[in-house]
Amino acid sequence: FSNKNIRKAFSYAINRLEFDSDLLGTPALRFLPRPLALGTVNPIAHDPIKAKDFLKLGMNELDILTSREPNTFKFRMFSDNLVLISSDSLPQIKTARFLQEQWKKHLNLHVEVKIQSFHSYLDKISSGRYSIGIATGIAPDMDPTSILERFKNKNAPRNHPQFENQKYSEILSKLNETSDVPLRIQLMNEAENLL
Repeated sequence: FSNKNIRKAFSYAINRLEFDSDLLGTPALRFLPRPLALGTVNPIAHDPIKAKDFLKLGMNELDILTSREPNTFKFRMFSDNLVLISSDSLPQIKTARFLQEQWKKHLNLHVEVKIQSFHSYLDKISSGRYSIGIATGIAPDMDPTSILERFKNKNAPRNHPQFENQKYSEILSKLNETSDVPLRIQLMNEAENLL
């Protein structure tokens, strides 16, 4: 999942509108939750054709596929590491099963779901010892930057995927230096789109 095109493939394969939201509420079509989302950003799209194209492109870049035939050893290593960890909470289990179905349906890949006790799950997520994980975040206040700031530095405690991007960090620095509301909204949208 260090390959951007593999990550795009897995994201495009998820039809969030098919998610049964009785337990968890309305599916998110952007990164920030509705009460904190300001302005307009590119929605998180579902496109199974793009998903397959990005998967193929990423697998070619990783030499898992070649123009002639798949590298059997590398494909097995890739598929053996398609593991989604989830805590044993009902919402996370439900989300994990939904994602597993979506990736099978749209990418024809089996992703193993490993349900862990909360302590074991938290240990793996916090230490970065996972391929795919489900995490929830609660904003401490009604400021979108409280969520966006989590991803400014890969060593931040709640930045579980260890995301870091120089342009993203620069946007957040500009955001913290201004009190101009329209400019803040613009910068928040830029950061969210990049994220």
